[in-house]
Amino acid sequence: MTRSTPCYSLIILGFSLYLAACGPRYLRSGEDASFEGSAMSTRLDRHDLEKMFKRADGSLSKAGLMKHWKALNRDGQQVTLAVLSIENETSEHVDTSLMTLVKKLETNLINEGVVTVVSRSHQPELLREIKSQGSSAFDQAQVAIMGRQLGAQYLMTGKLYDIAEKSSNGRRVQYFLFMQVIEVETGAIRWQIEVDALKGLTAG
Repeated sequence: MTRSTPCYSLIILGFSLYLAACGPRYLRSGEDASFEGSAMSTRLDRHDLEKMFKRADGSLSKAGLMKHWKALNRDGQQVTLAVLSIENETSEHVDTSLMTLVKKLETNLINEGVVTVVSRSHQPELLREIKSQGSSAFDQAQVAIMGRQLGAQYLMTGKLYDIAEKSSNGRRVQYFLFMQVIEVETGAIRWQIEVDALKGLTAG
């Protein structure tokens, strides 16, 4: 019995279309909005971090401190700001994502032209030096020292931490991004915010 070539080709085509419609498929950004926004686990992901940083950036842009900086800028007195690395106090491996988002925040500040952003090239060494003395990196007693070494009038600091809860019905993790701007000369906190992201898993 000979196989009908056209009929066989139609069967293969139909099976391929079935696999494409129902089987696993690779996705690219912009192809499926529901996939991009869906949580894959209770772990912190890029989408969570971007939303948290966007809220913090929006708060700073509307804060009284930003209005003060803009007023100084109009008078020809541009302030200098050092944006420090965000301390990751979670077990999540998101240091690279945090660094990328901090650089994006720096870029936004630079492009606005309101403040002069100080180079971050020597920050890791300074942070290690302060911590080696047994002090918190952001103690007010250390702010003036670090600010002078960086040549900055203001320091932007931050940390990422989490609180996890678990029960027989599921698991919930609350992630927090805490950020503040400290005036070097006085050690006073001039802007501060804490934003959160909630991830959870419920029993089916």
